[in-house]
Amino acid sequence: MNVLHKEFDSRPLLFVDLDGTLAHTDTLWESVFALLKRSPFTIFVAPLWIIRGKAAFKSEISQRITPDIESLPYSAAIIEYIVSARQAGATVILATAAHRRIAEKVAEHIGIFAEVLATDGKTNLKSTSKAEAVIRRAGNIPFDYIGNASPDIAVWTAAGRAIVANPGKALERDIMQRFDAFILKDKGRRSIKSAVFKEIRPHQWTKNLLIFLPALLAHRFDTNILQLSFTAFLAFCFCASGVYVLNDLLDVTSDRTHPTKKRRPFAAGDLPLWSGALLFPLLFIGSAALSLLLPADFQTILALYAVITTTYSFYLKRLPVLDALTLAALYSMRLYAGAAATSVKISRWLAVFSIFVFVSLAFVKRYVELPKNVSRTGEVQGRGYRADDAAIIASFGVAGGYTSVLVIGLYCYSDEITTLYSSPEVLLIVGALHLFWISRIWLLAHRGEIDDDPITFTLRDTVSYIIGILAILVVLFAL
Repeated sequence: MNVLHKEFDSRPLLFVDLDGTLAHTDTLWESVFALLKRSPFTIFVAPLWIIRGKAAFKSEISQRITPDIESLPYSAAIIEYIVSARQAGATVILATAAHRRIAEKVAEHIGIFAEVLATDGKTNLKSTSKAEAVIRRAGNIPFDYIGNASPDIAVWTAAGRAIVANPGKALERDIMQRFDAFILKDKGRRSIKSAVFKEIRPHQWTKNLLIFLPALLAHRFDTNILQLSFTAFLAFCFCASGVYVLNDLLDVTSDRTHPTKKRRPFAAGDLPLWSGALLFPLLFIGSAALSLLLPADFQTILALYAVITTTYSFYLKRLPVLDALTLAALYSMRLYAGAAATSVKISRWLAVFSIFVFVSLAFVKRYVELPKNVSRTGEVQGRGYRADDAAIIASFGVAGGYTSVLVIGLYCYSDEITTLYSSPEVLLIVGALHLFWISRIWLLAHRGEIDDDPITFTLRDTVSYIIGILAILVVLFAL
């Protein structure tokens, strides 16, 4: 905790804000995305609630759903401070614009607050409304107030001291100039720029390099083909990042119970949820704009990809087996997108190979998730699997991987290969290298040495790079 004061002292009353202060999130946005995940069609009804005013909107949302209070990313610095204030004799009151149903559950969970001031069905307790409620409750008793944003200035104006939680630089300068104030900061929080960069997951864009593969394997790579492929690559990158953002918004609660996903920006509270509501549409719009530079077939595939991935985020990922097949299909769609963008006919061998290898990798992803995110009932949270499904999932995945090796072997003796390679039998070595790689991936997955995503693991794996380089050298030798 970083406190800009020499020694602790507190006034008799301490009022504490919730959203962005006690918790590194906004409980209204938490509730909205949780409700949309459970009932997507709520999006068509919500505008009718909004036009009745923000207080009515919060009431409607809170009647239908409450975020997981226990998993919210609470501020260690704020909790430490209010515990000290209470020990010093202060009465600590939660004063929040969140709806009372949520505020009371937070107060019960934290176990520190003596009272709760919160939004009801008529009054949205924010800015001047909150200031009036706080002043009315305090009467003639001196009080301090902990907040985090410019709407809190109305309360700080009446408070004895402005206590500011994790402010931006501009707000911090303003508050320090205007009030008797000090700052509470949590250590280790990401900057907004860093959080956005992590959220869009540019390292995952490597999956979209599959778009270049149809032209490469067809030995067609001139400047125009390269330009078209690169434009398609960017369009898929923007679309994929938009899906990542949407998926993380919908999965924010389950991510917080996961050993690694809990560090994602939305789950950790490093990136406000409202920014995600702006970010994913902008990414989709950018993707659509780039697709207009490409053939209509590519636009169709990209649109279908966006629909399937969005459906996956809302529903399909909870259906066992079908979820993995959907992931595999989405990988294969990148190949067809690359072919459509460059007007290159995709090889039927590549199409069949992609189905089996991507099914195998999709099941690797599910297999390694099982022991890391199992609930008390034995089910994997947010998925349709149970912990004891590991053996059968592994058999599905290994079967798919080995079948993809068989496809390479059959391709080496096909008629099509003789038109592209002078020594096609040499490509059997590629099949052997792939056999070693897929076997090693599953062995490491079984040992628990692969994280949630086998593609991410491969990008960090030296052995995979060696195998890839050897495969390229073999292909060049076979030309």
